[in-house]
Amino acid sequence: MKEDQEKLEASNSSYSLTIAVEDFKQGVQLYQSRNYKAAYALIHKSLLKFQLENQTKLILESNYLIANILFQLEKFIPAIKYFQELKILAKNLQHKKYLELSSFMLAFCQFKTKNYKKAFEIFENDLLDPIEFVNNLQFFTFRARTSSKLGYRDQAIQQFKEAIAICQKTKNGIKIEGQKAQLYNEIGLELYYKILDEIKASGLSYLTDLGQKSQVFSLSIDYFQKAIEIWNKSGEMKKYISTIQIIGNIYGYLKNSNKEIEYYNIALQKSEEINEFEQYIKISRNLIRILTSLHQYDDLISLLQRVISVLNQNGVNDFIAIAEFHLKLGKILMSLKQNESALFEYITALNIYQRLKIPISEHKTTLELIIQIYQDSKDLEKLSYYSQQLSELETKFQRIPIPSEHWLVVIKDFWIITETGIEIFSYAPEVPINPTLFGGFISALQSLSEEISQKRMESFVIGDQRYSFYIEEGKSIFIIGRAGVQELESRVNKVLSVLYQRFYNEYKKFLIKFSGNVSPFQNFGEIMKTIDFNLV
Repeated sequence: MKEDQEKLEASNSSYSLTIAVEDFKQGVQLYQSRNYKAAYALIHKSLLKFQLENQTKLILESNYLIANILFQLEKFIPAIKYFQELKILAKNLQHKKYLELSSFMLAFCQFKTKNYKKAFEIFENDLLDPIEFVNNLQFFTFRARTSSKLGYRDQAIQQFKEAIAICQKTKNGIKIEGQKAQLYNEIGLELYYKILDEIKASGLSYLTDLGQKSQVFSLSIDYFQKAIEIWNKSGEMKKYISTIQIIGNIYGYLKNSNKEIEYYNIALQKSEEINEFEQYIKISRNLIRILTSLHQYDDLISLLQRVISVLNQNGVNDFIAIAEFHLKLGKILMSLKQNESALFEYITALNIYQRLKIPISEHKTTLELIIQIYQDSKDLEKLSYYSQQLSELETKFQRIPIPSEHWLVVIKDFWIITETGIEIFSYAPEVPINPTLFGGFISALQSLSEEISQKRMESFVIGDQRYSFYIEEGKSIFIIGRAGVQELESRVNKVLSVLYQRFYNEYKKFLIKFSGNVSPFQNFGEIMKTIDFNLV
């Protein structure tokens, strides 16, 4: 309706070409001052008049400006329409500048709308070297990122190197240094992802041979080090902390525990210094996992005491995390036969869990451990008191219904993996992947590989997410689900069991003959939409 009215106004004899040109000029001024919405209204109105009057060059300019305005307003789909029209016009007029600019911006819009294949096709077919009118740094950077999204690692690395070469020819400045750091980091990530891709494809057997990839890992670390050196100088601490953790993960893969712990401790210290306590908690959980797997209990006790102290001193109100750390400290002290100290930690955790509106699994675990201590000490009065609390808690758990339609409220992602560790299906809508968290996930799988092979896995926590396993006796697959640490494990396991059973029943014949081809399983994304969780 609005566009019809604008067409009517443009065709009105009182709206002359001269007035349209004046509107266009005013629209350009508004565009230059970044008043995009007002600029759009004037330029769009004048464009309709230019089309009626067959003013080809003005149509070209107007299309370019409107497309860019829509891009700036992040309205990428309508921007694509105008860039396509611009490209056709530029081709007909043999206008090299606008042909190149429209092609690049079309690729950019496709990238922004996650149509990476289309963006890649434009980069490959319509934008060939040498580039004359597009900013070369932007060109190689986004071409590399497009290749990366499609998993074309070697191409992405080469294109990022081209972008770095351009930066190095440019006069140094804060902006250029920041761009260089980002590009160094992205090359490091591509090398890192190359190995993660192979892990996903080859399974657990690949985890035992990661030492053979030490050269690729070393190269990855070299690029990460260049990035963090710049970020440290410029004070980009969030990026610095994230990359430091990835370096820690790499040393973990290479079983260099001292370096792994060293880098995680740096990340922990830096996150405390800049009061990034959400990050501090996530790093603490990873460091706890690492020290636990190494049975370094003295260091673990010191770490937990330090973390609890830092969180309390800074008034951090993530009570679930604080309770979790008290519970973990209690478990370690109990394993060292220090039951009195362990009991203090359990009671502290329990007091926090009792304040939660919805009970979580750790609440039950805490009560069970307290009961175990009082059983050992034969304190019948306390044993009766806490046993009654446990009974009441279990009744609460039974009253919590599993979501029927919105089962993804319970789990965020899941992966179905063969007993040899090959991923055959995944549901992970919350992409792009976080390299820090996924690296920790792979590292945890590496340390759990024996348990996986013997089918005695337990859940583990990375960051603020819990990864839970489900497997059935005599079957050759297991499922891993990711949920928030606050989510009740019984609900997570119930959802995973339903997904597992449906997957196994659907693909049993392919699983029996499985030799590496994962294509038969890829339609499970559609099948799982039909699962009726009301029947659970």
